[in-house]
Amino acid sequence: HVRGEILRSWEDELLRKLQFLYFIGIRYRQMEDLLSSRFLSTRFWIASMEETQLLMGEFWAGMNGEAVAEAVPNRTLDVVGVFLIMSVVCFILNWVTRWIIVEPIARVLLRRSEGRRANKKHVQKFAQSAMEAVVYGLFFMLGMWTVPRQPTFWPSVHWWQYDKMGPVPRDVTAFYILYCARYFQGGISVLLEHKRKDFLEMQIHHWVTVILVAASYQTDWLRTGVIVMLLLDPADVPLHTAKVFKYIGDSGAEGTLKKKINQTFADIFFAIFAVVFLVTRIIMMPYVMISGYLESPNLGVDGNVCLFLLWVLYSLQCYWMYLIVSAIVRMIKNGGVEDVRSDDEDSSDYGDYDEGNSKKKKN
Repeated sequence: HVRGEILRSWEDELLRKLQFLYFIGIRYRQMEDLLSSRFLSTRFWIASMEETQLLMGEFWAGMNGEAVAEAVPNRTLDVVGVFLIMSVVCFILNWVTRWIIVEPIARVLLRRSEGRRANKKHVQKFAQSAMEAVVYGLFFMLGMWTVPRQPTFWPSVHWWQYDKMGPVPRDVTAFYILYCARYFQGGISVLLEHKRKDFLEMQIHHWVTVILVAASYQTDWLRTGVIVMLLLDPADVPLHTAKVFKYIGDSGAEGTLKKKINQTFADIFFAIFAVVFLVTRIIMMPYVMISGYLESPNLGVDGNVCLFLLWVLYSLQCYWMYLIVSAIVRMIKNGGVEDVRSDDEDSSDYGDYDEGNSKKKKN
C-alpha cells in the first residue's frame, strides 16, 4: 500500500512537470509545422484569410444578437495566421489614420497664437494620444457589447468552470485574437514613436499582455481573459482625452480663452481618469486573481503562470497609480495637470513649445 502511494505521488509529480513543459512552449510538432514550408505557402495564408473573414463574420453576428457557433478546440496553428493578419491590419489602420486624418487636424488645432506652425514633435504626441483614445474607447465598447451577454460573465465562479460551461463562442474568440493583435501592433508602434520616461514600463506592459493573452488562449482561459480586458481599457480613454485638451491648451498664449478652456477640460478628464483607474485597475482587478485562487477547482501549472503574469501587470498599475497621485498633487499646487510620462527633456507635462518658454518656467 505504501509503495503504491509513493508511485502515485511520483506519477502526479511527473504529470505536473509534463504539463509545465507543455505550457511554457509550443510542442515540437507544432514548432516544426510553423517552420515548415507550409507556413510560408500561399495555401496557408489563403486559409488564414478565410478563417479571419469567418471569425469576423461571427463577431459581427454576435454583436447583432444573432446565433454564433461555438469555437473549435484551440490550437496554435489554427490562429497564428489569423493573429498575424489582424496585427498587420491594425498596424496599417493605426498609422494610415494617424498620417492622413489625425496629424493634419493636429497641425490646425496646435497652431500657435502667433500664427506659427505647430511643433512637429507635439503634433506627433497629439496624434498618438488621439489615436489611443479612439482605439481604447472602441475596444472597450466592443467588449461591453460582446462579453456581458455571455452566460459566463457573472457570477465569477463561471470564469473557472470550463468543463461545465462548454466551448467559447466564436465571437468571443474573434474579440480575443483581435485584442491580442492590437496590443502586438501597439508594442511595435511604441518603438516608432517618441520615447517617454516610462518607455520600459510600457514595453513590459504591452509584451506581458501579449504573452498573457496568447497563453490564456492556448490554455482555454478566454472567459477570464475577457474580464481582465474589460477592466484594462476604460481608464485610458479619459487619460488620452485629457492629453489632447492639454496639447491644444498649451498651443495658446498664457491667459487666453483657448488656454483656460482646454486646461479646464484637461483637468476634468484627468480627474475622471484617476477615479476610473482606481476603481477598475487597483480595486477590481485583484478580485480576478483572488477569485482564481478561491473559486477555481484546479488552477494547475498553467493557471498559476497566468495569475503570476496578471500580478506583474497589477504591479505596473500600482506604479502608475503612484504617478497619478504625484500628478494630482502637482495639479493642486500648480493649477493644472502635468504629464508624468512626458519626455525627459521636457520641463512639463506636454512640453514647452520653445526653449525660451522652458527657461522662463524654470526661472
